[in-house]
Order: sequence, then C-alpha cells, then structure tokens
Amino acid sequence: VGGRLTIEPGMRLDAGPSVSSAGSVRPMPRLQTRFALDSQTMLSVSAGRSYQYTQAISRIENRIDALLYPAPLWLGADQSTPALRTDIATLGAERWISGTWLVAANAYGRRSAGYLLPDPTPGLLGNRRTVIDGKEHATGIELSARRLGGRVTGSASYSYGVARTVAEGFRFPSSYDRRHSLDLALLARLRPSLQLSAAYTYTSGAPFTRLQSTQQDF
Repeated sequence: VGGRLTIEPGMRLDAGPSVSSAGSVRPMPRLQTRFALDSQTMLSVSAGRSYQYTQAISRIENRIDALLYPAPLWLGADQSTPALRTDIATLGAERWISGTWLVAANAYGRRSAGYLLPDPTPGLLGNRRTVIDGKEHATGIELSARRLGGRVTGSASYSYGVARTVAEGFRFPSSYDRRHSLDLALLARLRPSLQLSAAYTYTSGAPFTRLQSTQQDF
C-alpha cells in the first residue's frame, strides 16, 4: 500500500467435531502490518488467534497424598474438554545498523482460555478434581541484537515477561512464567571448512506453590 505500508491479512478455518469451548467451525483470523520509516527502519503491528487441541498436565503429588499417573498426562479436546484458545497482539520495531547489525524491540500481550491445569483449591487431593480449565494472561517485552554478516556472527536477546493464571477464583503466577530470559549465541568461521560456535541461555526460575502435608494417626 503506497510502497511503504504492507498489510497481510489471513484466515484459517478448522472444521470437525465440536469441542467444549468452541463449535464445529473454529475461525482463526490474523493480521500483520509493516511500515517502513526509511530504508533501515521498520515498524510492525500484528494480532491473531490460534487453537491448540492437545495439552499436557503435570503429575500431582504432595508427599504421601498423590495421584499416580505418568507425567505428563496428555489430554485431547472433545465435547467435555476445551481446546486452548490463544489471542495475541504484538508491537515491534527493527533497524539495520552498519549493514550487518539488526536490532529489534517487541512488546506483546497474550490472552488464553481453556487452559488445562491441576485444581489449585487447597485441601486433600482426593477432595478436588484432577483437571480444571482456567485462563492465562501474559505481557512482556523482547530486545535483541544480531550480527548477520562477516566472519564472526552472533546474537544477544533479553526478554521480560509476566504470566498469570486465573482458575477457580484464584489468581497466581503461571507455571510457564519466566520473568527474565537471556540468550547469547556466537559463530566464528575460522576456515571455509571449520566453524566454532557457542550458545548460552539463562532464565529465571519457574514459580511454584510450597505444599505442606499433615499426617493423621488412626
């Protein structure tokens, strides 16, 4: 559009037996726009929806009070089990520096429904359901720099994100929450037939709920 603006719309339709959270026809629209400020700088905005029909549930265990099944337990969407529906929107900018360096910054927001997880309600495991469905909300930023030309190439990226789960009236950090993440990669071409590479990844720890069990004497 006008040489500087690019618009890419799309639509995917899944058809088949209905699932708990959607009908027999499930539309997944998407839209991406890119605008060139100049020959080296690009802005982008995008949004889209997706469905995931299988989810994994981790093993539930609290000392001697445990539900014994192999981890993870995979569940497929059907009329009693929802599919995971995810809506995501992103805003980004990237710029070429010196012809070989590409720097980028992105912000995102994600909202999911039909997210399967163990019941977070306090109490004995036998008194609550094995699997429930909840919602997730996540926001974050991503920063990156990549050197794409020359004998030595590499990349560095950092992301900061916050993910929260809402289920059974509770709101708590998602098990997929990784507040900080750092990725480094390096590739050196010593000869046409010899290359050396290295990579490093750091992420902050996953949140968890500390559990306490009480043992009763009979």
